[in-house]
Amino acid sequence: MSPRVTLILFLLAAGLGAFVYLYEIRGADQRKEAEARAKRLFPGVEVSDIDAIWLTTTEGKSAEVVRQARGWQVEKPVVAPGDPVALDGMANALAEISSQATIPDPQAPEVYGLGDSARVVKFRAKGAEHELRIGKSVPVGANTYASTADIKAVYAVPTYRATTFQKSLDDLREHRVLRFDRNSIDRIEVGWTAGGVVLEKKDDAWRLTSPVEGPADDDTVDKLLSDASYLRADGFIDSPPPDDALALANPEVTLALSGKPPAAGQPPTSFTLKLGGPLPSNPKRRALRTGDGAVYEIATERIAEFPRDVTAYRFKEVSRFSPSDASRMELTFQGEAGKPALVVGLDRGDAGWTSNAQPLVPGKAARLAAELSHLRAAGIVNDHPTEAELKAHGLAPPQVTIRVLGAKPASGEAPLLADVEIGTSDAQGAAAKSSKSEALYRLGPELAEHVPETLAVWREKFVSKERPGAASAAGSGAGTPAELPPPQGEGQGGGNEDVFPPTTQQEAAPKSP
Repeated sequence: MSPRVTLILFLLAAGLGAFVYLYEIRGADQRKEAEARAKRLFPGVEVSDIDAIWLTTTEGKSAEVVRQARGWQVEKPVVAPGDPVALDGMANALAEISSQATIPDPQAPEVYGLGDSARVVKFRAKGAEHELRIGKSVPVGANTYASTADIKAVYAVPTYRATTFQKSLDDLREHRVLRFDRNSIDRIEVGWTAGGVVLEKKDDAWRLTSPVEGPADDDTVDKLLSDASYLRADGFIDSPPPDDALALANPEVTLALSGKPPAAGQPPTSFTLKLGGPLPSNPKRRALRTGDGAVYEIATERIAEFPRDVTAYRFKEVSRFSPSDASRMELTFQGEAGKPALVVGLDRGDAGWTSNAQPLVPGKAARLAAELSHLRAAGIVNDHPTEAELKAHGLAPPQVTIRVLGAKPASGEAPLLADVEIGTSDAQGAAAKSSKSEALYRLGPELAEHVPETLAVWREKFVSKERPGAASAAGSGAGTPAELPPPQGEGQGGGNEDVFPPTTQQEAAPKSP
């Protein structure tokens, strides 16, 4: 075959392929979309064209909603912000509602429920008003009878589209109490019955400015802003009685947010709310009034987690590092009855964490490292404790000292990632200090399961009761942990290496090497 003929055949094949793609494949999608548009009850109407909707709510109230520059607004029977999800869905249904079947010469409208009993939805698009009438369900299939204003034809439309317009007045209203950009807020005032706090953000860091000054707990502040931005009303009080009747005269919680303007030339962001006690008419709900005068009903559980304690807003980080950076942990336990201190070294290698004393319960060392990597105190006992206070809390000297070290470089000492001292404990948790701060902290009692507070706790909860043969051969004995001399330098330990499996959820029991 000559090159010329080959080229001609190639071009013909390429042209045929292009025709198949453009007409049969891509064209099929376009034809399908065109067919769907042709079946629309309101051809030429797009979602963005609709700027007003009139309908009757499920309570029988005539409602009017209007799309404005700032979003949907309910205009009748009350004036209130509209729910963007519900009303965008309604506009989308009006623009895209289409016929699955058509009855060109229909009987009387009442036969299809399209007479006086029809649910009527009117809307405006590009200045023109349209009407959708919704009637009975079609006897067969998941469709509903519908027509336009002239009722010249009766259509069967998908029932899921028709039910979009079955809304109560509350369904049409915005349920989010506050709508704001969390990143724009740079000042927060929170008040409660027994006190309050003021927080300010500078250089992307939150700080307490009242009643004490110092760094704030970023996680607590972020959660507060998140909870406030997603706070949803469970009901609306449109003609509120005086504050006394709503338990708002002496609010349980007040919140004021302020920040940067949302756009150039606009006023700064500002939101306020106050939350009352249980409503006399419904103790499970509370009244909430916003700065614009709107009053909502809020379920009590929605605001249960709003912090109402100064300590909750304070920076209480005892230690923080990336768990993957930790290469060694050194635990020094205060000696019992005049005995010298005991030191246990834990090293992380390819097999996971290993002990230089007795083998540990699988997973315990990894969990200890994880807890230390983001150790947060439950409270602050004293910002500037005296020596007597430290001694009273078992921190002079400490019951346990835990140092976490990174990988040792080729030259120099291993970096110190954390240095935590733990004292005596009670029902409220253990006393603790950190090399990062002078403050005396109180750890949560739940941490006792994962962070050893004494040598006795270490032996009881961390040391494996199943003794591998290697430990006995090394002379560690069957009943007590190996006692090691204090470390001679950072990253050093002593003693025998008893290896246990990697600390994962699938760990097996410790095995002898």
